[in-house]
This record gives sequence, structure tokens and C-alpha cells, in this order.
Amino acid sequence: MGIAVISYCIAMIIFRVFLMTPLDTYVSTSVYPLRQMAPGIAHNAITYLQYVRNDFGIIWKAFLLLSGLSFWIKCIITTKQHKIPTILVSIAIILLMSILSFGVYLVLANPLFAPRGMFGFGIFIALLGIYTAGSVKKMFVLPALALCWSFFVFSFSYGNALAGQKRYIEFRTEMILHDLAVLFPERGETRQPIKIVGAAGHAPVVHNIATRNPVIKRLVPVHLRGNWVWGGMLLTDHYNYHASLYLEFDDTTEEGKFEQIFDSRYHTIKSDGKRVMIFLK
Repeated sequence: MGIAVISYCIAMIIFRVFLMTPLDTYVSTSVYPLRQMAPGIAHNAITYLQYVRNDFGIIWKAFLLLSGLSFWIKCIITTKQHKIPTILVSIAIILLMSILSFGVYLVLANPLFAPRGMFGFGIFIALLGIYTAGSVKKMFVLPALALCWSFFVFSFSYGNALAGQKRYIEFRTEMILHDLAVLFPERGETRQPIKIVGAAGHAPVVHNIATRNPVIKRLVPVHLRGNWVWGGMLLTDHYNYHASLYLEFDDTTEEGKFEQIFDSRYHTIKSDGKRVMIFLK
């Protein structure tokens, strides 16, 4: 364990000094000051574990709990040491592994909390499964197999959710483009700034999957929304819907003397004659 810790620290130092490019945007590569290190690590660890609690469905959490219980029981059965220290140490190992699996993110002042930042926790789950699957008693293998099967099924649900979301966003985008083409039939060569307010939201299929696997809402992006650099990409660059309709995404436009010129169950369009604001419902 000592060699593993030293190797990891040396690798991080080499990366920090020679390879890392400093970054300070929606995430940051800066670490907590020494005085704030302990409370900062505690805050990040609690936040990550809260995401695990909120993102995992009841089935995943049940099988994960059973995998941890199998790990604990196997440690007690196979140990050659005294039972009581083994009970305490095995519990401590599970707790430490679940927290340390987030790696260097724990010490960052502004770490990545997106689902792609949870790979370390996935490795922790895999280690539990590998250890219990190597048991002579096959009963210890069942929770790991059940959890693998749940993730396997979810991968297909994820693909269906992405496809359903794509169709839904394209439908909402085409509705907006059609209405803009009718409202502004002759735009010539002038590009018209547009601003999107709100978001189209998730497709019904995503909401349906989220009832059992809440993480799906964080995995499936909404590519039609304001306050995001990619939120107007479909409107401005993906479609060539109307030869005289030139749109330019502008998220800096502020609502002033804009008059409502169109309203439907999906969106409201306002304009001041030169710019357009689209309020999504």
C-alpha cells in the first residue's frame, strides 16, 4: 500500500510540474490552500457521495450494498487473523475505497462533478465485484453479476434515451425554424441575432427512464437551451431550412422593448425588429 501511495503521488507531481495546463473555467486545476485542505476534501467527498446517492436507482443501490456486504463477509470468512479486527478493517477499507476512488478531484477547489468525473467510483465497484467473484462460495458472486446485468441493460436504455432526445430536439428546432421562416420571410443577406431563454427539456422517454435511473438526466444533454455555448447550434448551423433565413446565436441580448409576435404551446417569439428572443416552454 505504501509503494502504491508513493507511486501515485510521484505520478501526480510529475503531471503537475511537466504536463498539466492550468485551467480555471467551469472546472479548475487549482487546489485548496493548506488551511482549507481538510474541510475542502470533506466537502468534495460529501458532494460526490450525494451525487452517487441521487444518481443511482434503488436497484443499483441495493445490488451495490449487497456487493459491499459480500466483500465484508468474505473478508471475515477467509481471514487468518482475529475476526474483530478484520470486521473493523474491512469496513474501513470499503469506506476509504469509496471516498478515495475520486482521486485528485478531492483536493481541487472546483472539481468536475459531471458524470464523466465518476469513473473512479466505477473502478471501486469493479474491484468489489472482482474480489467477491473470486470466491469459492458462488453466493458471493450473485450481487456482482446482478449489478453487471443492471449496468448492461442500462447501456441499451441510454442509447434509446439519446435517440429519443435527438428526435425530440430536432422536432422542437424545426418548429422554431418554421415559425421564424413564416415571421421573417425576407431577410436577405443580413444575419439576425437570436437569443434562447429557457430550455426545451428532456424527451418523455428520458423522463420515463429517469424514474428508475435518475442519472440519465445528467447523461443526456439538452441541445436547445439558453446560457450554453452549444444551446443554439442546431438553430444556427445544423439546418439549412430557408435560403434567406440567416441566424446568429447571441446570448448577450437583454430583453428590452421586445414585442411578442408569436406564441404556441412550445415557445414564444419576441422581436424588436432587428433581434429575436425565443422563450422555450
